[in-house]
This record gives sequence, structure tokens and C-alpha cells, in this order.
Amino acid sequence: MIDKLIQQVSPELLGKFTSQFGLNADQAGKAVETTKESLQGSVVSEFTKGNVDGLLSVLNKGSGAAGNTVFANMANNLTGDYVKKLGLPDGIAEQMTGFALPFILNKFTGQTGGKVDKADLTKLLGGAAMGSVKDKVGGFLKGFGK
Repeated sequence: MIDKLIQQVSPELLGKFTSQFGLNADQAGKAVETTKESLQGSVVSEFTKGNVDGLLSVLNKGSGAAGNTVFANMANNLTGDYVKKLGLPDGIAEQMTGFALPFILNKFTGQTGGKVDKADLTKLLGGAAMGSVKDKVGGFLKGFGK
């Protein structure tokens, strides 16, 4: 879901990351990949925590969900990933998040018409979310074998 969307908008992201935030082409490419990985991780995390209604709100309202806890979590994760994975200063990372997250969410909302429901979300995330749940349960159960 997110990887296809990021692929579609990557030329715009690359352009913005280089022109507005001063990244070179290599850094901008890594920033796009980091954006994809971070948002996928955030969506799966919120889904596996059972935060489905909050996630649906963000996916259906785009940047209009900026006051939503899920939106804030996604933004915090993305900013942190820009800092950790790319070595960017906090201020630049926050500015990039302030552009990238609303931009991507609004593109998604535009494509779906803001009509994603629980069944759609489950279909979109099923494989990735189930893998994450299995990993968590497997890690939890390993502790009992000791």
C-alpha cells in the first residue's frame, strides 16, 4: 500500500528534499526510502496495537487528521527515523516530516476518496500486520521456555 504510493510520489519527494531541504541526490533517495519504511512501520504498529479507528481517521482525512494521536505518532516516528538513519539535524528532520507526511497522506486520501473502512484496511495490511503479530507473539512465547 504505502510502498506503491511512495513509488508514485517519489519524484516529487526527491525534488522537494533536494530543493527545499538541501539534501544531495543520494541523501534524498535515502530519505524517500526512510519515509517508506517509517510510514509502513507506523501503520503496521498502530494496526497491531488495535488503533484501527485512529488509523482510519488519518487515512481518510489526510492532513486534516493532524490533531490525531496516530498522526502525531507517525510524525514522531518519521522525524526520529530521519535523525537516526540519515543523521539529519532535528530541525531539518521536523521540516521534512512537516512536508512529507501530509503530502503522502493527502495523496492517499485523494486516491481512495477518503473511504477506507476496516475491511479495506485489513486487506491492505493483512500480510504485513500478521507477520508483525506473529513476530511479537513468538518473541513473547520464547520467554516462557527459559
